[in-house]
Formats: sequence, structure tokens, C-alpha cells
Amino acid sequence: IQWLAKAPPDSNSATTDLMIKCLNLAGLKRPREAEDVARRLGARPDFSEGDLQAMGQAGALVRIILGQALYSRGVLTIAGIKALALAYEEDGGFGPARDLVERLASAEPANTQHLFELARVAEKQKDHEGALSYLGHARQLTPNDPQVHFLFGMVAAEMDLPMEARRSFDRALELAPSNPDYNFAMGSVILTTRDASTAAGYFEKYLASRPNDARGHYALGVAEFTSGDYAKAKLEMQRAEQSSDVGGSAEFFLGRIARLEGDSENAKKHLVKAIQLLPQFAESHTEMARVLMREDKLPEARAELTRALDLDANSFQ
Repeated sequence: IQWLAKAPPDSNSATTDLMIKCLNLAGLKRPREAEDVARRLGARPDFSEGDLQAMGQAGALVRIILGQALYSRGVLTIAGIKALALAYEEDGGFGPARDLVERLASAEPANTQHLFELARVAEKQKDHEGALSYLGHARQLTPNDPQVHFLFGMVAAEMDLPMEARRSFDRALELAPSNPDYNFAMGSVILTTRDASTAAGYFEKYLASRPNDARGHYALGVAEFTSGDYAKAKLEMQRAEQSSDVGGSAEFFLGRIARLEGDSENAKKHLVKAIQLLPQFAESHTEMARVLMREDKLPEARAELTRALDLDANSFQ
């Protein structure tokens, strides 16, 4: 940087020098200086989209400054505009990113990838209706693409529209019946409607493709538990209890099953683990209170229920 600072401002390699200086400053975690250099760099008439591609490691805000300079001059290609939108998104500027991709979608109305990108950004903005609108348009353009039906179903499920989600997942599975993600999604949305036995079949298909996935064993265990098959549910939860993702939830269900089987000691053991792993989950304390009430330990049960209400005052349980 010290050497580059001595280079004459009218040097033929001034653009290259500024690029190197900007990259070095970014690498040294000096963002304000890097951004100042980026503004000088973007103002140079010979700075090009190819140069912008070489600045990929400079940080999102630097890439925004440089990309916006080229965009303002009208010299960015579609690929360059996409890169600028991604830089905005990386920096949390979902609004500007969405505006840019909207322009791409207008320029290439038959390109569903732009609609997928718009749906993804809309979801990050929590605009579920907007995401569904983009995906609905993409679905009209490519009705035989299972991915668009899957994504539409995922957003519908997020909006608590289980029947709409189920129809979309059903269409995705018609087109790609062995896809594990589609089967897992279908099982999950069916489970919300309490059709547990049907949900279990989809989770079994998921596990046929991913037999070591703890999340799949946990989901199948929930379906088996909901349908009243505690023996099968216990086997699935035992396969999931060592998982860092779903281990706490699996311990909770193992505690519930043990209580229902009249095994208070194992129930308490699993519920203690559940509380350790998921300290903010109120239902573990409620379940522990049920075990303690059965043992006629009412003060301890009251303490657990008080803790549960502290965590979730509106809990029906």
C-alpha cells in the first residue's frame, strides 16, 4: 500500500493500482479506507465489469460501490447486474437487490431463474405473498418443473396454508416421486393436519434415501407418536437423541413415552436432558410436572409448572 501510494495519479496502471490497494485494505479489515478507494476506482472511465469480477474478495459494500458506478453508466451486463444484486443482498439491502432483479425479470420475462431469485429475496423480507406471486408466475411458465411446485408449497406452509402446500407438494412428487426433500416436506405438512399415519409413509421414503439423517428419524418418530405407536416412536427417537439439531426434542418425546408407559425414572432422566438442551422450551417442564404429580411431589411439580408459565404464559398444556 505504501508503494502504491507513491504511484503518480496519471499512471497508465492507476486503475490496477487502485484495485490492488482496495483489495489490500479490505483484506486488512480497513473497510472505510477500502470504500473510499472504491469510489475513486468506480469513477475511472476505464474501470470495467471484468475488473469488477476481479474484486470478488473485496467485501459486499465495496462491490456495491463499484457495481453501482458501472450500472449508473449503463455498462453492466445481465450477469453483472445479478452480481450487484447479490452484493446488495449480502449486505442486507434486500430492497435494492429486489429492484435490480425485478428489472432483470422485465428484460427476460421467460427466464424463471429471475423469478426464483425474486421469491428468495421476498422471503428474506418476510413478504410471503410476494414470494408466492413470483413462484406462481414461474409455475405458469414451467408447469412441469417439480422445484417450482416444491418452493410454492414451502412458502404456502410458512403462511399456514396446509391444503395449498399439500397440493403443491403432491404435484412436485408426481414429477419427482423419489426426491427426499419433497417427501420430507409432504410428511411435515400432512403432520400438521394430524394425519400421522399418512405422514409416516413420506418420512420413511425420505429415510430410504438418507438413512442416517437424525432429522428424518425424529420426524418419523413424531408421526409414530402422534398415531399412538409408542414402540416405533421410541426406536426412532433413540436414533435421533444424539443429534445436535434435534436431540433435545427427541429427549422430550422419550420422556413423554416413558411417562405414558409408567416408567417415571426414565421419564425424568430424559426430561432433565431435554431441559438442559432446550432450556427455553416450556413443555419439558410441563411434562416433568406430570411425572412429579404422579409421584405425589406437588411442591416440585408446582415449581416446574411455574417455570413453564414463565417461559410460555399462553401455553394450553
